[in-house]
Amino acid sequence: MKYQLKKTAPVVLSMVILLVGTYALVSYYDNWTETAIGSDQAIVEHVTDDESNEGHNLQEIIHEAQKSVVQIETTGSFGTNLGSGFVYNDRGDIITNAHVVKDADSVYVKTSEAHTYPGAVIGIGNSEDIAVVRVPQLANSSTLEIDPNFEPNIGDEILAVGSPHRLQNTVTLGHISGTERDLSVEQYEYNNLYQISASILQGNSGGPLIHEETGNIIGINSAA
Repeated sequence: MKYQLKKTAPVVLSMVILLVGTYALVSYYDNWTETAIGSDQAIVEHVTDDESNEGHNLQEIIHEAQKSVVQIETTGSFGTNLGSGFVYNDRGDIITNAHVVKDADSVYVKTSEAHTYPGAVIGIGNSEDIAVVRVPQLANSSTLEIDPNFEPNIGDEILAVGSPHRLQNTVTLGHISGTERDLSVEQYEYNNLYQISASILQGNSGGPLIHEETGNIIGINSAA
C-alpha cells in the first residue's frame, strides 16, 4: 500500500478510528446518482481465518461480518492501492478510510461472493480518515449494526475484518488494549482512538472493528 505510517515507538500499535462524522458524510451524498467509475476486472479471492474459535456465537458473528465486508482496490497515478470497507446502508454505500481511495482514478469493490463491481467515491474527509464509496449493485445487501455510542473497556474482546495482503475476509481476534489515543499522519488527524491487540496489516485499512459480545461495528481499522 502506498500509504505508509512512520513508527514512533518500539511497539507496533494497532489503532482504530471512531465512526464519529460518518452519518453526516453519508447523508450529505444521499442523492448521488452518477455512473460509477472503475472496471469489472476481477480480483483473485483468497479467504482465510487468522485464528480459529470453538464458540458457536463467535462463528455466527464472523459469518455475518464477512458478508458485509468488501475488498477495495484503487488505481491512479500512485499505482495500485489495496484496502477494505463494509456496507453501511441499503443504498450500497461502503465506509472505508479516506487514504484507501484518495486520488484514485478507478475504484473496484469485491464482495465475499467474488463479485467485482466498479464504485465511485461520493464523500471523502480532508482531515478525518473516512470516505464513502457507492456501489449501486450492492443496494439492499447485508449490513451489520453500528454502535456509535459504544463505550470501551480495556480488555473488551474485538474482531478486525479485512483483506491484509489480498487475503480477503481475514479475521483477527484481540482485545482493546488502550483508549483515548491521538496521532497525526500526513493530512489526517486521529483523535480518541482505540488501541487494539489484533494484528492490522496492509490491506486491513477501512475494514470494520467489531465488538465480539454484541456483534456490532464499533470502529474502522485505520493505522498500524
